[in-house]
Amino acid sequence: MATDILTIIKSVAKRFAHAQRVQHIAALEIIARELGKPNWRGLAASYKQGWRPDQMESLERLLLYR
Repeated sequence: MATDILTIIKSVAKRFAHAQRVQHIAALEIIARELGKPNWRGLAASYKQGWRPDQMESLERLLLYR
């Protein structure tokens, strides 16, 4: 079974939060904006409506350069 993209995004946010010493919710908000959504709730709502990120490489950059 393939891993859900939203689960991957949450995992990336958790690693980012730890690396940057910020709260997990703050990391979720940053990642949502990086993926073109106004906030985490907007990203989650869009995901439920079928939106999928086409910018996963920007998440990798976020982890590497922050």
